[in-house]
Amino acid sequence: STGKPRILNKEYFALRDGIDFQHDYTEPFWRRASKAVRKHMPDAIIFAEPVLDMTDPSKSERPRLNKEEIGTRGYVWAKHAYDGITLLTCSFHRWLSMNTITNKPVIGRHAIQKSFGKSLGAFKEETQNMGGGCPVLIGECGIPFNMRGNRKFQDMGPCTSALDNTMRAVEIGLVSCTLWNYTAENTNRFGDNWNGEDLSIFSRDHHYDTNDLNSGGRSLAAAVRPFALATAGTPTQMDFDPYRKDKRFIFSFVSNDGDDGAVQTNESLLFLPRYQYPHGANINIKDGKGKWEINWAKQTLTYRHNEGYARHTLVITKEVDGSGNPVLH
Repeated sequence: STGKPRILNKEYFALRDGIDFQHDYTEPFWRRASKAVRKHMPDAIIFAEPVLDMTDPSKSERPRLNKEEIGTRGYVWAKHAYDGITLLTCSFHRWLSMNTITNKPVIGRHAIQKSFGKSLGAFKEETQNMGGGCPVLIGECGIPFNMRGNRKFQDMGPCTSALDNTMRAVEIGLVSCTLWNYTAENTNRFGDNWNGEDLSIFSRDHHYDTNDLNSGGRSLAAAVRPFALATAGTPTQMDFDPYRKDKRFIFSFVSNDGDDGAVQTNESLLFLPRYQYPHGANINIKDGKGKWEINWAKQTLTYRHNEGYARHTLVITKEVDGSGNPVLH
């Protein structure tokens, strides 16, 4: 009668004793939604993301879906993952952090990266109750660019370090991710134009050269990095350090030649960005044996491994000659 909304039942959204939100509410929704989608798209791959319990952010979600519910095309476990302290405080501390998944403090840059990486890797274990396992894609990850003390965006160093920590964790955990986000209308004043957030790796206020593809990019040294697009086997290591002068990237995998269910190819495909290797790269096969080929137009490296070698390791660096000039390969 007053024209103003009022709460009719203050306890409507309260959780009752014995109720588990994911198992009692989220999973039934997934089942109904996937059934409705697959009625029209039988081959649909369903991306499932759990609801974050803010009362216990470290809670491990282990969804329960049988093989019939997963379907022939399957599910993808698409949880979000952020460095919570950096995200919520808009500040980055290189040597100190809190792993919001384990709720434990972490000291030291490499220790922070390994801690987050191990937590992301554990997401794969959570899928064992999803029809015996499914792929993992970090549905969102990224960092705020409106860091405290850098409101005028004159020093992007802390942002680049923070983003490198996140991407290193993805590499250590050997999971896939989607970086949040790219906003074409981002500005220093209004950020992403949503909820006061400023996580876009592009900003119009940083776009100075229309002829430069990378102009407007923020912390691209950490965001644009080599990685495995497809592996003829099981990847065991991806390690890129943008702070090294040689831009070293280590990629290791174990081939599954002859195993039941093995991929029917010996070709692994890597993304090799010109941004990091503008004048070429040196390829060193440390373990295994095979042949490689670079397509700079597509920024890809194809490695064809020889059978008879289980472990393969490629070390990629930006090579320079005696004069200090980059060498094109």
